[in-house]
Amino acid sequence: FNIQEEMTISNIASDARPNIKEEKPSATSIWNEEYYPIFEDDEDSASLISIGYHIDKKVSFMSSFILNILKDVLVTSYASPLRREILKKSLAQDFYPVAITKRRNDFFIMAEEVDENRKDELILLIDTALKDMVRGGIDKNLLLGSLKALEMEWMEANTNNSHGLFYLLNSLESWYSGEDIFKILNIKSIFQELHNMVFSNFFEDFIDKHFVNAKYKSFTILYPDKKKMKEDEIKRSKRLADYKASLSEEEIEELILFNKRLEDNISRIYSDEEKKTIPHLHLNDIQKDIWNCYYTVEKQDGVALLSVEKCINDIIYFDFAFDLSSIPADRLPVVSFLTDLLIQMETTSHTYYELSNEIAIHTGGMSFFPEVIENKHTKDINLKIVWNIKALAPKVPKMFDIMQEIAQHTLFEDKNRIREVLDSIILRSKFEFENRGHVLTSSRVASYFLKTSKY
Repeated sequence: FNIQEEMTISNIASDARPNIKEEKPSATSIWNEEYYPIFEDDEDSASLISIGYHIDKKVSFMSSFILNILKDVLVTSYASPLRREILKKSLAQDFYPVAITKRRNDFFIMAEEVDENRKDELILLIDTALKDMVRGGIDKNLLLGSLKALEMEWMEANTNNSHGLFYLLNSLESWYSGEDIFKILNIKSIFQELHNMVFSNFFEDFIDKHFVNAKYKSFTILYPDKKKMKEDEIKRSKRLADYKASLSEEEIEELILFNKRLEDNISRIYSDEEKKTIPHLHLNDIQKDIWNCYYTVEKQDGVALLSVEKCINDIIYFDFAFDLSSIPADRLPVVSFLTDLLIQMETTSHTYYELSNEIAIHTGGMSFFPEVIENKHTKDINLKIVWNIKALAPKVPKMFDIMQEIAQHTLFEDKNRIREVLDSIILRSKFEFENRGHVLTSSRVASYFLKTSKY
């Protein structure tokens, strides 16, 4: 499936429709077991499991909205009953959903760090949880919270600070299925239709038909194997040796010359004349006027309040900065972990999953992150923890009620829940080290000469 063959933006007429045939799975059920390589000195890693469901429904832009809501309801939300049961029984350290809505609709539940001796238990639990949702119904607050989170995303409509790019990329969902790409601009009617689905049995019926009684399912298990890396290297070396043996002397010489030209082209220094052929901006192309960010500063009870006027679909953004200057440097990781816990623990009024629904329904989400500020005059360092939150203007009073509940009434007595959160953080950190090592390395290097990076 080649996207370049499928579409060339400059050649698409307004009434063009793609000639993309919908794919069907090749079998009713697939069970696949594979191995992935780990280093010899790695600690024993657990297995990875993927459970896939083919959604036997015509590809359309609406199916994309439906599956995005189900990603949150079934897996992502802290209030997901499936998520809670899996973590409660320690069947996986973390898991996440993947939805595919191009040539066909597929939904995958990916579980990480699974004990291979308990894989059948995990598969049975997922099947049982889905059936329970169908029989007992899905918590309407969970569905509504997932819908509101998606609605907020579309109200912001932000891809790399571009509303146009957001709508362009999302209109492709309509274009793939041959629908009117401009239909997606009537986003209010789309969410009204989804709202009606939430307060009916639509999602229960959808899960019953496309998950519990799915015609096509796939089960993939990846086992860790310390020998696989060496075995793969031996196979690769043999394949290359066989390929080289199949070449004539002329073909080998041609490959050597090709690689030499490639190395020369990469390492050569371009002349000034060649550099001038590269498109570039002149100084007079750059706007000289400074964009003014108009803001006001007030003080209330000794707290500085900075307000910036910006119209974004009636969404109000808040950043609350809390000073950490009194915290010893060696205790800062504990503070970071504490902020991770704050919106994932129960309070005196709500369980953690009820709180998750409250946050999703009444706000656009909240997060905590550390901020290191350097005084431009004195070069002194100020450490802050920033509480970031957003909400629609009518929801701001309720947002402050939720913040007060979290800040003053969070309970830290459930040690099992704390362990679940910690396991999830450890797994994400491991992923960061394995997949974004260059970013971590550059941050470490910067810490040697920048005060802000040191923290």
